[in-house]
Amino acid sequence: MAPFGLFSSPNKKNKGGNKSHGGGNSSSSSSSSLLHRVRTSPAPSSSTSSSARGSSTVDNKSTSLISLGTGEMTHDGKVSFLPSPESKKQRTSPLLTKHSSVQQQQQQQQQQHQSQHGTAASEAVQKILRISCSFLRVADLGMDEDDVSTTHESATTSSCLNSSMDISTNTSLQLREPNIHHAAVDPPPGMDMDPKERWIALTTDTDGSHAPIAPIAMDRLANFGFTTSLNESMWIPDSKTDRILKKATTSEWMKSTFRPGKIHFDEGIGAIPEEVDEVLVWSGSFKHGLYGSDLPAIRAAGIVNMSAKSLMELLVDSTRVKEYNKLSLGRQDLVTFDGDLQTPGPFGMSITKVMKSENRPPMIRKNLIFVSILHAKELIDGSGYLIVTRAVHRPEEEKTVANAIQSEILMGVNLIRKVHGAEDSKCFMINVNHIRSPMVPVMVAKRIGVASAVGFVNDIRALCS
Repeated sequence: MAPFGLFSSPNKKNKGGNKSHGGGNSSSSSSSSLLHRVRTSPAPSSSTSSSARGSSTVDNKSTSLISLGTGEMTHDGKVSFLPSPESKKQRTSPLLTKHSSVQQQQQQQQQQHQSQHGTAASEAVQKILRISCSFLRVADLGMDEDDVSTTHESATTSSCLNSSMDISTNTSLQLREPNIHHAAVDPPPGMDMDPKERWIALTTDTDGSHAPIAPIAMDRLANFGFTTSLNESMWIPDSKTDRILKKATTSEWMKSTFRPGKIHFDEGIGAIPEEVDEVLVWSGSFKHGLYGSDLPAIRAAGIVNMSAKSLMELLVDSTRVKEYNKLSLGRQDLVTFDGDLQTPGPFGMSITKVMKSENRPPMIRKNLIFVSILHAKELIDGSGYLIVTRAVHRPEEEKTVANAIQSEILMGVNLIRKVHGAEDSKCFMINVNHIRSPMVPVMVAKRIGVASAVGFVNDIRALCS
């Protein structure tokens, strides 16, 4: 109770009278002597309380000690306090005012420093990440920003709660970068912004660290590719395919290429129909009105004398591209993510990688360069395999190459379905190609697309002969 002696008045008497220990005025005289010691001693002893030290410091720097009021202690230890009129006029202690001012100034300086340096660091990190990212268009995949952000935030919050982490300090929630954590209109560096477009980052650096949003995007791309290949309403057969499908003798299996599952020959595997060597071709367009919707898409389908698994492995292997693609000048794997069809990785049980390929198509004097993401997985019903590809933009590597045109696979699909009763020797392949090559007229692109689609199936068939 020593601090209260600083504010007690030596003229006041203890209500307890002489009943208190050490005589009637012991409490009052004790308080007076303590106040006296504090006023006359420039350096309080170590036993003196922090309040006493504070008052002594103020007294040394001021001409007079301002009393804050009067305090009394009774014999039973009860304390009463009456503020002085002067303290009401000056309610803030000079000690608190001084230190509060200093603390506020220090806090403001600290916040300003953190704000300046923190913002600069954040901008630097963001700039480095965006330049090093691999970007993917996703406006046609239904990746609404709020929807995906909410899903990701819920998962992150749940993870925080399960690990007893402080969500307020969780970097993944505080630094929600566009493209990295959710689809955004922000384009890759060097590209113009399109308000209709949405982009996500597949990787956050050149070493292949995947962005949090990337697995969701690849799942959507796979679903979109699968439904596109089987969406009969968007495809129109070419004249030859139309004649084949209208023949009364045409096998039922050829009329059911838009149905999922294994292919079943009507006559049974022992009686292969004569149309098995045909390549069916359709053309179509995407009605979403987004990037590339003005360009034609090509769908081709045919039987291949190879198991579905063997064909999938052939198409995924970049070192074997020239075996079946006569137009290819080579394909290089830039980034390969962990996981395969037996071992789960960030993109599930799949083969997922970023590739760069170069082709020399007919009727065009320049080579076509493609940088794309490939995602291969087994169908959930076990009826075959699905491979989807789409153009990837890598700002650090997109440089103008002489005698080459930077082209884009807007949507690529290889749906490889097993043939019932001949799973080890035959499969039915459906390919979808939607490609954009600058400076190539639409009519030329369509002719090239049809010829390439038919040639692709026949070149693979040639490997089996």
